[in-house]
Amino acid sequence: MSYNILKNTWTNNFSNREDFLVFNRPKKICVVGGHQIGSTRVFNLVRVLHEKLGKKVLPLGPWDHPSQTEIKELGKGYDIILHKFHDSEIEYIKNYDIILLPNRNLLDAAMSAEIRWNRNSNKQYIDHCHNNLNGFNKFKPFADFVVKYEDYSIKSKKSLCKILKIDVSTTIIIDTMRHLETMLNATNIIERDDTTDKLKDKEYKKTILSKNHNTSGGAINKFINLESSIVKIILQDKIIVEFMTEHNYF
Repeated sequence: MSYNILKNTWTNNFSNREDFLVFNRPKKICVVGGHQIGSTRVFNLVRVLHEKLGKKVLPLGPWDHPSQTEIKELGKGYDIILHKFHDSEIEYIKNYDIILLPNRNLLDAAMSAEIRWNRNSNKQYIDHCHNNLNGFNKFKPFADFVVKYEDYSIKSKKSLCKILKIDVSTTIIIDTMRHLETMLNATNIIERDDTTDKLKDKEYKKTILSKNHNTSGGAINKFINLESSIVKIILQDKIIVEFMTEHNYF
């Protein structure tokens, strides 16, 4: 290919060097962050949006931690490599083209964890809040987009699609939201996470969704129903209060 043809190809098709480098290989997207913050919903939102555009998506979950060489092999034949995990070394996530960081009211997330794991301890509640805010602060400097759990609007989906560099209509976004709602309420999904080495449930491997994932049904501000004693402890924790204030929850 001559220099002029290559130059024109670059100018006409790629807005920057990163676009050029991901051309003709799978786009690597990761969803990274704390627990019970809506990361599974973000994972499936990104997956379904791409699938509705006819893209072939390779889903990877928290149990997967392939090297970049392994990802290159695994990704053959796919358009998108989509990986969800809760923690990682910073150098590892830098290998992804797009880094998505979910965020949720710390107190609601902790309540969901209490329900899901059948916990009933003030200390565990507070620890969950600190673990999630520490995870958020760790990855925020490297995130391309923060997905706020409480903002589930079509407008927010359009903003996400710009980051994903996909052109989707409002109709496709609505169809995707319906798809996720149906999937969440399906009766044929497994009861609990598949923790077997071989992940026998193929649907779970694709969605990372089990019945006990849905502890909120999309509800927000669940924490107002907490006992007054735990609310008092929370309000005395300056780190939690500062984080909640900074992110417009308080």
